[in-house]
Amino acid sequence: MQYIAEMNSELNLQTRYFDTADGIRLHAKVCGPNHAGDAPTLLFVHG
Repeated sequence: MQYIAEMNSELNLQTRYFDTADGIRLHAKVCGPNHAGDAPTLLFVHG
């Protein structure tokens, strides 16, 4: 699994990408009141 992280300049929220298989990429956007490590994370799949 490949892991890539970048900053979203528009909202200044960190986005993490997980390439799990050919054509399958999980995206996680950091969200929550304080963007801490324990903040809720939204996952959605792009294929």
